Amino acid sequence: WIPRLEAGPTNDSLEVQLQQLASALIPFYSTNLPSILAWRRAHSDAVAPCALLGASEDAQPPAQRALKALTTWFQQAQVEGRLGDFDAPTMAISFLGGCQAPALRQYLTGDTIDLTDYSKGFVSGFWKGIAG
Repeated sequence: WIPRLEAGPTNDSLEVQLQQLASALIPFYSTNLPSILAWRRAHSDAVAPCALLGASEDAQPPAQRALKALTTWFQQAQVEGRLGDFDAPTMAISFLGGCQAPALRQYLTGDTIDLTDYSKGFVSGFWKGIAG
């Protein structure tokens, strides 16, 4: 999904594109975030994240690459006049954090969350805030 973001927004509805992104990220984080958190805690100083992925240590970690890609995606859509005026880096952090939120909630509390309903509601609300 990062290469799709790096390619920039397509001519499709931006809201639909964000829904597709959230539909990929929310289940990914729900499945993988607890392991990522545990690994990061155990190896925070010992191993660069990219090293485990077979990349050089100076490569950009996936989380940083994702943030940069989504920030640029928002900025491109703003330049095209398809999004309102907002701080793209802040909203990129907010969007990615919103996609991680159900996983954190499940991990910390054991709550059961309907990820499909959450994804739809999250993107709908997020979209209303950035559409301009």
